[in-house]
Amino acid sequence: MRDTPALPVVLRPPAVRTALVAVLFLLPAWGGTRLAVEEPDIGHAMTYASLAVALFFAVLSLPQCAWLRVDSEGFAYATFFRPHRVLWRDVDAVEVVRSGRAARVAWHARHDDWHALPDAYAQDADAVARLLESARTSD
Repeated sequence: MRDTPALPVVLRPPAVRTALVAVLFLLPAWGGTRLAVEEPDIGHAMTYASLAVALFFAVLSLPQCAWLRVDSEGFAYATFFRPHRVLWRDVDAVEVVRSGRAARVAWHARHDDWHALPDAYAQDADAVARLLESARTSD
């Protein structure tokens, strides 16, 4: 018998890291306001673009924006507030797909193709794949 954690398991991306990226994009916004004094078009464009990116990452740090929930019937994940549900009966295999240094957790859907999770949710991709596979193969 495999060592399966108590289900359901909910994983989320690290909100602190995502919020830190949002704060870092405020620096070019500040620089854009300074540049707007001499070059208004470029300065304003830089400010607005940086603020838009900062807002995007701030929203990504919200707890309901992105998550992975694994239970006995399957798993569900959300990408930018849009939930997706996958049932175990529709999954043939779970694997880690590597491209260079990047690793993503992927599953093969019956009668379909491979699909990948958008994130590893502050975990190692191998650990997430083991969690999904152990939940899939548990009784």
